[in-house]
Amino acid sequence: MKTHKKPVLVVAGFAAAVVALLIPEVVDAQAGRMHRATRRRTAVVVSSATHARDQQAMASQQAATTQQAAAQQTTAEQQSATAAEQSATAAQQSATAEQQSATAQQQAAAAAALAPPLAIGTVVHTLPAGCVATPVGGVQYNHCGNDYYRAVFQGNDLVYVTTEPPQ
Repeated sequence: MKTHKKPVLVVAGFAAAVVALLIPEVVDAQAGRMHRATRRRTAVVVSSATHARDQQAMASQQAATTQQAAAQQTTAEQQSATAAEQSATAAQQSATAEQQSATAQQQAAAAAALAPPLAIGTVVHTLPAGCVATPVGGVQYNHCGNDYYRAVFQGNDLVYVTTEPPQ
């Protein structure tokens, strides 16, 4: 019996090989399943890699948006500080201009007070700075320092003549 088993095994192995060769659908089907399984695993890996890349890109975009918002906030704060500085500078310049104007008026008044009065009847075409209108008895006089002026016409021109202080 030993002799019969060996040739039967050889014949059975040969028959299985012939069947496998004669039925290519079986071989293709087995290869296809392996190929599909490999493709599925690859697809899962690619999908995971794509998902990780998308999440990384989204996180990068969010970080850029946050950084841009912070930069805009900083710019707004700098502009606000600059505006406040400019406002303070303008206020300081205004106060300085008012002080200079007051000083100039005081100097003009002091110079007029120190100057001797003009002779009565002196004609001027414009009044000096700092004159104060003073109506007396229905007549308008202008008091400028030590002098009093009265408006009169000289031909077609309006001029001012020095007068005695009104009583």
